[in-house]
Amino acid sequence: MGVVDDAIALRNKLISEEGTAVPEEFSGISKTKIAEVLQRIDRKTPDMVDAVFSLLDTRSNWFSKAPIGTAFKDGAATAHVGAHIGILQRGQNTKLDREGRDYWLKPLWEKGGRSTGPIEKPC
Repeated sequence: MGVVDDAIALRNKLISEEGTAVPEEFSGISKTKIAEVLQRIDRKTPDMVDAVFSLLDTRSNWFSKAPIGTAFKDGAATAHVGAHIGILQRGQNTKLDREGRDYWLKPLWEKGGRSTGPIEKPC
C-alpha cells in the first residue's frame, strides 16, 4: 500500500474509533491560532494552516519504515503532509499535489520554520 492508501485506511479507522480523523487541536494548538500567527507574518492560506496543523500531530506515525514510538510530526515527508491535509483533514481520497509544496511548505522554510525538536505549547 502507498501513502494514499495508508492515509485512507487510517482515516477510516480513526473515524470508526474516535468519530473524527483529526481533533480540534494538536499539542493544544487549534487551526484558528495557527491562522492568527500566519496572518501576522503574511503567510496565511488554507493550505499553510493545514500544513502547520499536520506538523503538530503527535499521534503515532503511519510511515512504513518509521521507528517504533515516533509521532507523525517527527519526520513527515512532503507526501505524508500532503496526505494528512487532503485525506485526514479534508476527507478527500487524494493527497495534495507534491508540486504544491512550494505554496504550503516552502514559505515556512523561508521563515525559518524547521523542526528542531519537540513542539511546545506557546504561552
